[in-house]
Amino acid sequence: MFIYVGCSGGGTSSMFCQKMVKEIAKQGNLSAVFTDATTAFLKRREYGNTYDLVFVYGGIGMITQNTVDDFGRLFDVVFVAPQVRFLTESIQKLLKNFPTIVKDIPMKIFGKMNAYDAYDLLLEELIFLDEKRAYQSDMVTVTKAQDKDIEILVVGGSSQENYFKKQFSQWEKQEILFSTERFSLIGLYDFQPQEDVCLRLLFCNGGQIKEEEIAQLTRRIDGVWLMPAAYLGFEKKLKWFEEYQIPVFSPSFEEVKDSFEKDLVTDFLLTVEQYTAAATQKSVALHENVQLKPRKSFLNIISWG
Repeated sequence: MFIYVGCSGGGTSSMFCQKMVKEIAKQGNLSAVFTDATTAFLKRREYGNTYDLVFVYGGIGMITQNTVDDFGRLFDVVFVAPQVRFLTESIQKLLKNFPTIVKDIPMKIFGKMNAYDAYDLLLEELIFLDEKRAYQSDMVTVTKAQDKDIEILVVGGSSQENYFKKQFSQWEKQEILFSTERFSLIGLYDFQPQEDVCLRLLFCNGGQIKEEEIAQLTRRIDGVWLMPAAYLGFEKKLKWFEEYQIPVFSPSFEEVKDSFEKDLVTDFLLTVEQYTAAATQKSVALHENVQLKPRKSFLNIISWG
């Protein structure tokens, strides 16, 4: 179970997590570890396979529109510390499409920095929340299509090219609602259109795609439209998308220059739509797994990886 404990800046939640993990180790019934959010995301699989409870500390403000997909897919429980309880409702709204339980951590637990007294209370709370989450998981199936538009990454193209202008004209005749914009990872997640949009095209150059961001990118992107001028030198990055089973459409120079094959585009979009409706989170070990280093300790008080 992954548990995020959010306070105002991460300081008090760090102390709480550390004390709870030490107490759990004394009890000997469960295995537990505490870490910061960045490390938890990098080592999610190693921690998940190694420990029963993974306590993660940080500021509650880390959960935003940009990061909610990552938090919702990783954490089983988000505990909100008493000093930031006024933000609980907004965090619940952000995570409403995920089976993550968002709850104020009881003052009688958080306030007792005496972990021995808080241990039984916390364990009872986690057992209850785990049962509640199992019920919510049956009711909420998170797929890439849920409550969002289809998002296509266009590599090496421009919305001002005749090739795309012809496509836009065709979509307008079909009354397909679409939008175009320059790609950025922040903009990808923080999308607040003024009007309804069914199809979103994000134009980028190949240099903007970085391996360290590919996992986060593929959680949101539904398809890649690779223009022929950008293909050379993009082969390695193209394999990254293929490893995540992202549909790729790569028209030839002839198709772009001489004619507009609307059937090919339609077939690609149908493939994307089918993929999006069925796809849930996919992880690729090469890009996401980071091996755990042996844990060290100083006077059995401070641990680090």
